[in-house]
Amino acid sequence: QISKKIQLCSCTDSPETLKTKSRWSVRRIIQGFEKTLIIGQLTSLEETLKRIQSENYMELCQRINEKDSFDFETEWQEDDQLILTFVQQPKNLLFEFKYKENRWQITDFNPFGLNGKYQKYKHGTIKNLDPF
Repeated sequence: QISKKIQLCSCTDSPETLKTKSRWSVRRIIQGFEKTLIIGQLTSLEETLKRIQSENYMELCQRINEKDSFDFETEWQEDDQLILTFVQQPKNLLFEFKYKENRWQITDFNPFGLNGKYQKYKHGTIKNLDPF
């Protein structure tokens, strides 16, 4: 179970240090990128984990939409993507959200969605304010 009281912190950690910590990143659509169509469906471990972690998804979605969930003033744009990575063994847990209608919403995991269309906009670490 993931804590209900996390805070997404801005940081200046090196990329190597970030790999060992639970982290978040927001990606923004590259201006002028044409929409592409991918036919087919990929079934992966991430899809299975997402189904298993549906309760965590709901809790996280509620938390990231609260005013104090980020430690800085936010200015999100429509279609921004937020990816939360919780460092776990044997495999990290990934949660993906999209900013729609002025709030973060749960989105279907799309392994192809990050390639080419989005660029990293902001990132940081996840602080657990209520340890489990």
